[in-house]
Parts: sequence; C-alpha cells; structure tokens
Amino acid sequence: MLAEYIGVAELNDRIAREVTLNETLAVVDMPRLVDLSHRDGNQTTEYLDVRVEFLKVAGDVPGIKVTVNGNLALECQRCLEPLTWSVDNSFELGVLAGDDQMDETEGIFDAVLVGEHGLHLPKVIEDEILTALPLALTHHQGEDCGKLVEVYERAADSPAAWTENKPFSDLAALIGIADARKK
Repeated sequence: MLAEYIGVAELNDRIAREVTLNETLAVVDMPRLVDLSHRDGNQTTEYLDVRVEFLKVAGDVPGIKVTVNGNLALECQRCLEPLTWSVDNSFELGVLAGDDQMDETEGIFDAVLVGEHGLHLPKVIEDEILTALPLALTHHQGEDCGKLVEVYERAADSPAAWTENKPFSDLAALIGIADARKK
C-alpha cells in the first residue's frame, strides 16, 4: 500500500474512512538513503516501521501524519566505518493539489504538493528522514570511530609525534633584525 501513488480523491476517501497504515518499508526502496548507507554485499536489507494516519490538518485540508522508527546502517564521515543511526521521526503534512493552495497555507502548516501521478509516500518519508539527518554523520563519541582511534594511537606512539613544532621560533630574530636595520 505504501508503494502506491495516492491521489487527492483517494486521500480524501482514506480520511473519511479513518484509515491508518502500519507497514514496513525497505530502505533499499529509498535510493538516496541507500547512497548514504554503509553496506556490505552480504548485509541483510534494513526495514523501517512506518505508521501513516490520514487526517485533516488546519480544519479542512487533507493531510498525513507519519511516524517512522528503525535503524539505518550509515557511514561515519569521520572514520568511514558503519554507524547505526536510530530513526525516530514523526511529522504531519498537509497534502495540497496545486501551487495556489501552497501560497494560501504558507506558514500555517508544513505541506507537500501532490504530483501528476499522486503522492508517493516512500519518497515523502525518505525526504523527511534526510531532512532530520545531520549534515555530517559521525559517531557520537570519538572513541567509537575505530580506524580513526587506531591512527591516532599509532601517531601518538611514533617519535615524530613528540617533536616540538615551533613555526614562529625564528620570528623574534627576524623582527630584531628588521628593527636593527631601521636604526
């Protein structure tokens, strides 16, 4: 049911019947999330639990209320190793048929426009998950970045790590020479 396109008439019908969908959504069906994932060839498919309620928002505008839960295996931008990201999103959107409605409802509630084929719920859900992700996904704790911690430990143990770097050590002498020339 989630993979179907939903037109405005179908949306209004589901609202009238107070339909609620409880389904699982495969992450592989969301290509932009797959691009962010850290996947091995033998890794099993990840699923997200999705609950969609069809309702009216702001009085009489058709809308959806979506709750998404699950875990994603993404890639840490610091160490490039797997990172388990917990998805716990809940959002409510008005579903509008045209740009003219968008102008009328701006600032009142969040909205999505129905395309020519209808509303594609997996795409809307993927959009909202991507919006909730931080710009740079990293492990919460630096110690969790496995490869990076190993690199730091090796670098700290090397003799070159203990050499003192003094980039301005000759600056005083240079300034002294410049002052002596002015006199």
